[in-house]
Amino acid sequence: MTSQPAKSAAGRFRAVVARITIRRIFGNVVLAATLLARAVVADAGTIGFQIQTSVTTGPGVSVEVTLTHTGDETARTVVPSVMLRGREVAGKQLERLHPGQSHRWKIEFQKEDLPPGVYTLITRVVYSDANAYPFEVTAATPFNVAMDPLPRVTGRLLLPSIQGKSSTTATLTLSFPETRKGPFKIELVLPAGLHAPKTKFTITPDGTRSSTTSLRLSNRSLLAGTRINLFALVTNQGTPPQTDLIQGTLRIIEKKKSLTTGFFVKLALGAGLSFALLELIWALRKLKK
Repeated sequence: MTSQPAKSAAGRFRAVVARITIRRIFGNVVLAATLLARAVVADAGTIGFQIQTSVTTGPGVSVEVTLTHTGDETARTVVPSVMLRGREVAGKQLERLHPGQSHRWKIEFQKEDLPPGVYTLITRVVYSDANAYPFEVTAATPFNVAMDPLPRVTGRLLLPSIQGKSSTTATLTLSFPETRKGPFKIELVLPAGLHAPKTKFTITPDGTRSSTTSLRLSNRSLLAGTRINLFALVTNQGTPPQTDLIQGTLRIIEKKKSLTTGFFVKLALGAGLSFALLELIWALRKLKK
């Protein structure tokens, strides 16, 4: 008669322990599922732009920049700027640009007239995402003032992809027409977050009328998945001035992860879930006894 109450108390104790265990397991499983879900949707949004730039000369120089949002995430703190002959002028900051919307800025670049020549205007748009992370896009607009272009300097800007925050070597190859005399001033236009030891240098064509230059580029802050235009501006140092444009596209890709990191992350997740299921089965069996 005295053993039955003790047995019932032991059974109730096991039931309480089992319930606590079930709650703990359920909480861990929910937490794991939540973390996995957040990882899946973290990079769902995209921000993309179409840039249209028009230049009006005489008197002075004025620029109109029209930005159209082609992505699906709102862009924040959008600021356009235009650069010409070493001078840069920014437009007024726009707090929000929603998907599908367009906005136009008119920028009075300078009051003085440009001398006759062929020029290339660079448009730079800086913006941020919902996490306040800064991004940048660029575009180039060639235009003429009171003259037709001379034969162009042609070439290629070869840009191997950069893995994460590492470096690569770009190659600039140029071919100079016989009618264009040197020397030529080269200016490399880079986005913020990308570094090169030299961005301005001079080339004097030799008898082959061609040149090849290696350029070391280092990524300091651009995120993986970034695609951005890079420009080499080639300007003769005589008169009339003519700036020719050589363009390339740089991609930032994810740095290859070591097998150890990916393997152990998956192993830890799998082991944790397996252990949780085994513990749940054990707890259910205890409840039935």
